[in-house]
Amino acid sequence: MSVIKYRPIKDFGGWGLKWGKNTELISIKGTNGIEIILNNASKVMIGTSKPDEAKEAVKLFLSEKNIPETL
Repeated sequence: MSVIKYRPIKDFGGWGLKWGKNTELISIKGTNGIEIILNNASKVMIGTSKPDEAKEAVKLFLSEKNIPETL
């Protein structure tokens, strides 16, 4: 899981729920987010204006559910 910068319009055709080559995106506004790489090598990106806080929230959720960070 990592904090990333992305270009919503160029990379995904805008904001909202989007699908790329091997990536699903959930984005409302902005160009920051967190990227989660799943075991099957696909990615989930979550757009947020507070990427560091979002990353910590996802880490906390995963640890509370006993889910390893490397999904």
